[in-house]
Order: sequence, then structure tokens, then C-alpha cells
Amino acid sequence: MPKPPRRYWTSDPHIGHHAVATKFRPFKTVEDHDRTLAERWDSVIRPNDIVYVQGDIAISPSRDHAFEWFAERPGIKHLVTGNHDAIHPLFGSRAQRERRKAMDQLYRNTWAEAQGDDHFTPSWFDVFETIQEFAMTTINGTKVMMSHFPYRGEGNRDLEERYSEFRLRDEGLLLLHGHTHSHRKVSSLTNGGAIHVGVDAWDWTPVPEAQIVEKMGLIARFQKVRDKK
Repeated sequence: MPKPPRRYWTSDPHIGHHAVATKFRPFKTVEDHDRTLAERWDSVIRPNDIVYVQGDIAISPSRDHAFEWFAERPGIKHLVTGNHDAIHPLFGSRAQRERRKAMDQLYRNTWAEAQGDDHFTPSWFDVFETIQEFAMTTINGTKVMMSHFPYRGEGNRDLEERYSEFRLRDEGLLLLHGHTHSHRKVSSLTNGGAIHVGVDAWDWTPVPEAQIVEKMGLIARFQKVRDKK
């Protein structure tokens, strides 16, 4: 009997992105970077596990073979788009064209597979079960928001806050996010709190639900102590 599916979160893999791999991450080559992320993913994810990928899969997924990279990884993958994903609404009409092109590619690939041809080029809808700008789920009985962007700020990077029109408003719900490339796992203790699920903070590895629950507990305890003051 197969084991029940587990849930994981991750963000900002930046597959094939030379500058991120060698200038902002401690890898000698982009090939080392992509191989390490693949090995870490494969070490924890089973075929029926659910993985929420919270944006910035690559600068150019087709050119950088990011779709192939994700197609080779186990798990059922859901994408919450980021500012480097051409399918995100911030790209306007380009995002609409990208979606139409991806749907056409999915149709062609499905037809090819039906004919017994397993040599086809994957695209967005071939590797991700769903693609959304943001999402909500329930973890340990608590409603949790998911977005590429934090509620506010750019982490510890010396940058002005960007993409404010695409950030969720903090209504007191916990937020899981990427974007900042920070090494901090808990990025905010105020209101609902925020947890950074990007690979930079989690040793290049998808974050299991148990770790999210642990950090939620830390945030709740901090807020309980704060409210007693």
C-alpha cells in the first residue's frame, strides 16, 4: 500500500540562473547549483507528495531547461508565480500569450503521448498541476496564505520595496513566501507572522509540513508572550 502524500513548500530555485548560482549562492557553476537542488529535492520528495513551488523557477525556463528539470523531479507540483515567471500577471499581455502558448503545448504533448510518442517538450502546464498568483491552504487547523512576495520588504537586501501592487495585504493570517533570498526562516513575528520557504533558508531543500508547523508554534508563542506585556 502506498504511503499517504505529504506536503512540502519551496521557492526561488532559479534553475539555470548563472548569476544567482555563482554570485549570490555558494556554487562554482550553475550545473553544480542545479544538480544540488535536484539531489536535495529527490532525497525527500516521494512521487505522490505535494510540493508548492512559490515562484521564480527560472529566468527563461525553456532556454535554461527548467521545465525538464521540474518534469524529472518526483511529486505533484503546484506553482505560485513570482516576478521572474513570465506567466505572472505583472507581465501583462505577455503573461496571457505565455498561458495560451503553454496550453497549446500541453495539447500537443497530450496528443503525442496518446500516439505513443514520449519525446516532447514540457511547458508550464505539463509540469505544474495548478498555476496561481497566490493561494490559501490550511495547516494544523490554521488558514495560511501563500505568495511569492512577503507582505512587506525585501528581506535583508538593500533594495526599495518592489511589486507592492502584487503583494497580499496583511489581514492577520500567516504567510508563506519566497522572493527575499534571505537565510532567515521566520521573516515576521507581527500580525499573522511570515515564514520564508525559499531554498536559501532551507539548505536548498523543500520544507516539510512538520517544519512549517514548528515555526508556526514559535510565532504563536512569541505573540502570546508579547501580548502579556
